[in-house]
Amino acid sequence: MNELNLGQLAAYVNLAPAYLSRVFNQEVGMSLAQYITEMRMAKASELLMRTSLTVQTISEQIGFKQMSYFSQKFKQ
Repeated sequence: MNELNLGQLAAYVNLAPAYLSRVFNQEVGMSLAQYITEMRMAKASELLMRTSLTVQTISEQIGFKQMSYFSQKFKQ
């Protein structure tokens, strides 16, 4: 639900943002932004299947401020 960005994560692990981005991409095979989006979409799928929460509530809970953007990303 909290906003994540490369700068925050790099500071947390005490690495330069560019280095963290490069290493993450080499190890995982996708960018950090793609990974975060995939994890959020997986959580959204789980919540949609297992709860009676509205799509609006779920989109907010996984960190999307606009439901239309959440819907666009979820369809992808």
